Amino acid sequence: NLLTVPGDPLAGFLLASAAASAAGLSAAPTDAAWARAGVAVAAALLIYLHGLIGNDLFDRKEDERERPERPLPAGLITPRAATTLCLLTAAAGIALSWLNGWASFGTALLLTATVLLYNGVMKRFRILGPLFMGACRALSLAMGAVAAGWRGEGSSPTLAAIGFLGLYVAAVTAVAQNETRA
Repeated sequence: NLLTVPGDPLAGFLLASAAASAAGLSAAPTDAAWARAGVAVAAALLIYLHGLIGNDLFDRKEDERERPERPLPAGLITPRAATTLCLLTAAAGIALSWLNGWASFGTALLLTATVLLYNGVMKRFRILGPLFMGACRALSLAMGAVAAGWRGEGSSPTLAAIGFLGLYVAAVTAVAQNETRA
């Protein structure tokens, strides 16, 4: 799923830019704005990678039973190395988001906290788990919108997209909860 992540912040950036342009609040994105979009995409990818590694760390015992071929149970990477990489990718994503300002930094912090809560606790809950996963992807879309300068103005299309993506991913996650059951 890592390769699906760039679409979230990029879509948020384009939606917020189009909404601001339609509302007469800004013109078409400049080169600097596109650079901010690139930063948002890179930060979202790093935070998502943090989530993937964190998921494997939190699920080590389960993976030893059900997916022994995965890198941690198979001994291809040590838990210490995985933990270090998990922390470094989170820190890099958050630090990179800082280049886009306070709002992006705050969004990245919220996304990272939501990923951590999902992996550590919430995915074990039948309803909260999918909602938190949906929130992760919705916040990824919001990172792009914030990179475009979105702060709620012209918000209907952007908020609708954030909400729709969050609910869609929550629904897919709810269906996928049963993937390892007979």
